[in-house]
Amino acid sequence: MTNEKKYLNGKITLLNYIDYSYGLNSSRAALFYKKSTGADSFKIRYGKSNDGFVNSFVLAGGIPLFKWRSSKSETFYHAGFGRNNIENSALAEKNTHTPELKESDIETAFTNSLQLLEELDAGFYLLTFADHYPVGIDGKFFGELSNHPVKYSFNYTASAARAFPAYLAPSSPASSYDIDKINHYRNAIRNGEYISSSAIYFDDFISVILNGHHKAAAAYLEGRTIPCLTVIPCSGYAHDNKNVTSLFFASNQIDASGITGDFLFEMMQNKNKKIITESETISYISKISGEWNKRHDLFKDENKSAAFLKIKTIEGISILKDISDVKINSLLSSASPDYKSIEMLFDVLTGLGDRRAYNLAFKLAGSESYLGLWPQAFSYLADFKNKEVEKLFVDYLINDEYGLSDITKIIDAYFEHDKI
Repeated sequence: MTNEKKYLNGKITLLNYIDYSYGLNSSRAALFYKKSTGADSFKIRYGKSNDGFVNSFVLAGGIPLFKWRSSKSETFYHAGFGRNNIENSALAEKNTHTPELKESDIETAFTNSLQLLEELDAGFYLLTFADHYPVGIDGKFFGELSNHPVKYSFNYTASAARAFPAYLAPSSPASSYDIDKINHYRNAIRNGEYISSSAIYFDDFISVILNGHHKAAAAYLEGRTIPCLTVIPCSGYAHDNKNVTSLFFASNQIDASGITGDFLFEMMQNKNKKIITESETISYISKISGEWNKRHDLFKDENKSAAFLKIKTIEGISILKDISDVKINSLLSSASPDYKSIEMLFDVLTGLGDRRAYNLAFKLAGSESYLGLWPQAFSYLADFKNKEVEKLFVDYLINDEYGLSDITKIIDAYFEHDKI
């Protein structure tokens, strides 16, 4: 690429600034290549354990900051050893903290974060600002993560392949947080100041926070998302035997036809280094810090999870990508309705609290073409006390030809409530 720039004596090559979309959002991103790596780098490694599980780890200085494991039927994530336990490593001795950023200017953020980027594994990356929910996939504050695995599953089969940065996992336990720092950032948020953390995207909508735990905790307590300067590793690539043609980052594929072939050989060499042995895998699994099991009084009576989107909504967004009026009308006017997409769209609109969910529910409930979606539509409309819904429900009772007991129960409860 003609825009290539070298940094840190050639360790980092900035290839270009591009537009990057994730979910319903978009931002500018720096596309760069990290040439070399060291023992103390931030790395993602994969290995099989003797129980048949596939395990993945986010490592820093050889210490697991985050653990993920999956079999054919179960998927879990849980705490790593903790970033505060690598204080004596070479990585911790370096200044890997990103500076206080006053705005989401990726050009400035890239040059100011070179010391952090220097500690990455070899490979292609995107650096971008992505808004995250300061809760885990289970909807709880990320500080509640512990040594005990959190089990989760997807609602839609296409979710994993289209996942993007959304939820946060910590690399430091909540027991190490400073209440004064959290309150400082809570006041900053209330005063409209821009605050952000930094994180590395792992997979399955999960990013692992690297710096800025107190800021993320403040955002949680204020019921806000937290913008994270997010490092997104390249998860795969396509090539024509001479040049890299496409790069895959989370849910996106990026045209790489302008990238020279000099990187291809290095990428192929680095690919196998990401797989670790069974003994290494077991060693990382066994690193457990009791600090994760200590509760923090600050969060004991706080529950802001309702303020953040649930995994099903995030999944739907990742698959649909477009929930515009044009998209909605296209789905509803199709000669052969895509029921799965329409159901997913309804789930997304209701999950977002989007006012268009009402009109969509009304169209679904009023058409025999969407009989399979009537339970969701009627149940949703039952929360609205107005003449329009009342007429729809009365017309249904008068003209009922299907004898759907679940719909009748919804309508009976609706009118029974009015008698009270």
